[in-house]
Amino acid sequence: MKYIYLAVVFIGLMATSCHSTKSATSSNTETVTTTKEVKPFRVEKEKVVAATGEDASVSNHKYYIIWGSFQHQENAKKLKNELIEKYQAQACILVNEAGWYRVCFENFNKEKKARERITALRIEYPNFEEMWLLINKK
Repeated sequence: MKYIYLAVVFIGLMATSCHSTKSATSSNTETVTTTKEVKPFRVEKEKVVAATGEDASVSNHKYYIIWGSFQHQENAKKLKNELIEKYQAQACILVNEAGWYRVCFENFNKEKKARERITALRIEYPNFEEMWLLINKK
């Protein structure tokens, strides 16, 4: 009789401890699955101006989200048009002092807003992982 009583108490303790562990595990799992890691992005400082055929006012901004870089303006134009069609981007083409054409996805005057936007885009679109921040040295 003594052994039966101990067995019942032991089983009761096990059931109670398993329940609280299960609850903690569910809570931890939920937290882990809702968090998404975003890799750091590249930041470069260089002097850029609007490329030939672009609205000159785009050169007035300080921060640009760059999607691609090309040696030939025709290749930059193709990407710009694709970004406008697929993502309704405010795309433009800039050129740096070395003659590289930078395809800008969006531009900003505040660094914090530009950084937040890159992070949000990279979470929403995993294929945007290569975009980077260009700071215009003016």
